[in-house]
Amino acid sequence: MKSKFLNRFDYILLLCIIALTTFGILFIYSARFTSKGLINPSQYIKQIIWAGAGLLLIFLICLGDYKRVKRYIPYLFIGLLFVLLFTRLFGKRVNGAKSWIGIGSFGIQPSEFGKILFIFFMAKFLEDSRNMKGFNRFVLGNFYMFIPMALILLQPDLGTASVYFPIFLVMAFMAGVPVRYLLFELSFLLLTIFFAILPVYNQYIPPAPIPILQVLSSFNLRVFLILVTAAITSIGATVRVFFHGKKYFYWITYVFLCITGSLILSMFMQKFLTGFMDPYGNEQSFSEVLLHPSKLLEFPLKWRDLSYQMKRLLIFMRPEIDIHGAGWNIYQSKIAIGSGSFFGRGFLQGTQSHNGWLPEQSTDFIFGILSEETGFIGGLTVLSLYMILFLRIIFIIKNNQNTYGTYIATGILAMFAFHFFINIGMLMGVMPITGIPLLFLSYGGSSLLTAMISTGILMNINYHRMELH
Repeated sequence: MKSKFLNRFDYILLLCIIALTTFGILFIYSARFTSKGLINPSQYIKQIIWAGAGLLLIFLICLGDYKRVKRYIPYLFIGLLFVLLFTRLFGKRVNGAKSWIGIGSFGIQPSEFGKILFIFFMAKFLEDSRNMKGFNRFVLGNFYMFIPMALILLQPDLGTASVYFPIFLVMAFMAGVPVRYLLFELSFLLLTIFFAILPVYNQYIPPAPIPILQVLSSFNLRVFLILVTAAITSIGATVRVFFHGKKYFYWITYVFLCITGSLILSMFMQKFLTGFMDPYGNEQSFSEVLLHPSKLLEFPLKWRDLSYQMKRLLIFMRPEIDIHGAGWNIYQSKIAIGSGSFFGRGFLQGTQSHNGWLPEQSTDFIFGILSEETGFIGGLTVLSLYMILFLRIIFIIKNNQNTYGTYIATGILAMFAFHFFINIGMLMGVMPITGIPLLFLSYGGSSLLTAMISTGILMNINYHRMELH
């Protein structure tokens, strides 16, 4: 009996997350010290309490069977949507977003825990829809993804909402949804962001505006370009469907449909990213913009009037254009990582963090203070632990016999990997700042408990890996 109980734990996973969480607690503790005294002295204590609660949850989850909750998942998912809506309407506003609910100083972020429910719901949907046509399966899966994402975006919390997208893509790929649909969606999203940023980029980044990019800044030229790409799309589709044209007509339709849709949607995205200010600094209503479509391409001439989302994207391309404002985070995180050199400055000896130059040093930029104080060696150790964690999850996916469990483990892997690469990337300046924490290390109860619960689920899946039902 004792041996059976001990077999429920995946000790490689357990050791990895204990090591990562310990690193997190140590450098949250370090982050409390400044050259002038202490700040947030209780953060590391709270993190220890959350870590202990997380380990207890792992223990409890390992005792059960993840498949038993399958029948209740649709009801739990509906419950999640109501909680997200409640949070948007009545939640606590923190850092400009209504993403928290709670009493007094105690609060939770439902969108964080919602990622686990979304993974379970999507795993059930993908398993139950195996006989559905690929396109229908793709569209319906997107519909289920869009509902929680939209509710989170309304808070607004772009960072957390963005995690749902890679979870869906990776799970859908594992479930056999045709790659061309997933590639179309990914390309559509990237092109939409690209076309939305390009006109504003043309104003603020180059020494002088690039003439060819002015096409995207002019409403009439943009409409003309949309009509041209739409015409090519229609011709390609007509030849392919009605005249049985060669296969490359399908791909012509595929590419130009993606471009056409991106050109249209990017106008709306640009307006949201630049803010509802006209070039003269006057605020515009959304209804006014819709009544005058040409205003979709208007954006402020002054940097100060741009929304923080657009500033983050532009700063990613060129931090020095606002190095003491929106570019401060990236600039200081690079200095912190570089100043650590090979062996680091030593524990509690960091200058960037302890002098208050490194922003959000216990949350989004925790890896910066870690790298400064432990250097390349410490950073490499943490990266190695994450790689072991990812490889272990891949091992669980590969050796699991239950389709439902495989999909769940795939979703958790996508969530962990996205948090890891985006957070580390933004600290190094190769990704835009999105406010996504580094799981297991960053300060925060909701994110840590979400990661711990996910680990317990992975252990449970691994223990029941030979069970088909």
